[in-house]
Amino acid sequence: MNKIPDAEFSSVFHCFSNLNLQVKVNQRILKAIDRDDPPENLEYSIHYPRGFDIGYFEIKDSLGVRARITSFTQKDINEGRIKYVHRYRVLFLV
Repeated sequence: MNKIPDAEFSSVFHCFSNLNLQVKVNQRILKAIDRDDPPENLEYSIHYPRGFDIGYFEIKDSLGVRARITSFTQKDINEGRIKYVHRYRVLFLV
């Protein structure tokens, strides 16, 4: 059986109240550390339930093109490439 690696994870509670607010996701908001893996190997997966249209995560690529995404890495966060685009009046994140 594979041992689950020791990892640290932190998240900050936020309440967004502005319509179409874009929040840059940085290490103060979302951070995972695993002593055995570099940030590019620490991947977050996003599942948007059917009918979920409150907001979405997007990534800015090297050409400046932005797109809705379903996964990103801690390296993407560290490099400032991830945003959360909030589409409605109130949203709580933990």
